[in-house]
Amino acid sequence: MLPINLNELTIGHIQGLVTAETEESLTLEYKSILPGLGADDRREMLYDVAAMANASGGDLIYGIQDRRDEENQSTGIAEKLSVLKIENVQAEIARIENLIRDSIAPRLSGIMVRVVQSDQGDALVIRVPRSWNGPHMVTFHSVNKFFSRNNTGKFPMDVYQVGQAFAQQRSLGERIERWRSERIAKINRGEGSIPVGGPSLLVIHFIPALAILQPTLAGNWFVPEQLKLKIRPLSLGGSFNYRYNSLGYVVYPGPSGYGYTQLYRTGILEYVDGAVLNGQQTDSGQVIIASALLEQKLVEALENTWSLIGPLGISPPLYMGVSLLKVKGSIMSQGGRFFLAPMVFTEDVVTTPEIQIEAIEEPRPFQSTLLPVINSIWQAAGVEHTPYMRNDVWDPFGRYSF
Repeated sequence: MLPINLNELTIGHIQGLVTAETEESLTLEYKSILPGLGADDRREMLYDVAAMANASGGDLIYGIQDRRDEENQSTGIAEKLSVLKIENVQAEIARIENLIRDSIAPRLSGIMVRVVQSDQGDALVIRVPRSWNGPHMVTFHSVNKFFSRNNTGKFPMDVYQVGQAFAQQRSLGERIERWRSERIAKINRGEGSIPVGGPSLLVIHFIPALAILQPTLAGNWFVPEQLKLKIRPLSLGGSFNYRYNSLGYVVYPGPSGYGYTQLYRTGILEYVDGAVLNGQQTDSGQVIIASALLEQKLVEALENTWSLIGPLGISPPLYMGVSLLKVKGSIMSQGGRFFLAPMVFTEDVVTTPEIQIEAIEEPRPFQSTLLPVINSIWQAAGVEHTPYMRNDVWDPFGRYSF
């Protein structure tokens, strides 16, 4: 893989591979011409992309011709630019992106396609991130095949290898659930990053797969200055403070707010709030949770997180989980009205299942992404689904009368 942000790629970087006689590897492969319109050409490109995603990720570079040996066999050593010419850059990028999107399952996220041009020849680079949502299968023209990759190129995965890949995915889910459970227990005991006021706590986690699967290594780590003010607590007071801590970097409101947002060195984002769940009380002392506000805060947390992951270099997928702590007996309100039953939490700690987020491809409030989490919270209170629906459209920011 080229050691550069693809948005900064120039023809000089491509020529540098030729000058250095760089050899193909686990994360680098050369092609002299673009995939054609024929089914075989398109299928071969999809095999290459899926193989990289199922292995360690990497760059497919179209526009480099590799050296041939005495028997005219490929050596994998970059020899020269292949005089590739791309007439309509945007159309070619769209063709490749659409083919990858529609012909690999589950869908790959984070794919980048970049074209650089020169008088000596053009190059097109497909950057494939390592996927943690695999294994990925090519489904083009009714083909159902799994590929992976080693240092000598791609290979079809056998039944055992496919099973191992699925087992790794299951292991990831178990490890995320275990990490989250241990962290929630600490927060519930008052051992979070910052002491939080309020009897009930809302906790939201966004956990990148890499944060769980890869060990944290010692090294320089800091938050860029331009991002510090973008890491926001759920409930802002008149001001907020920030500091580095042993976990990473934490932001918390001033005296008029409750809670914090913790950015871990691993890329995990943790929102803890002591205001959202603590509303008015009934005559008998039961807390009435402002349910629309709760749903709005989940939208805002996702929005804030997604604005941060790119600049912070955090790669999807992310796993989102929501926890409500110390809520036994609390009531979920509906549009200003509430009922003692069945909208009452009967458990002290409510945790939603984790949802996997590969990309955000819909407008706010991100219905297809967030609605499963929202509904699971309502079900914990005894209700089938959120009441903030109109004609199958979820709108927690609208006005309702019941």
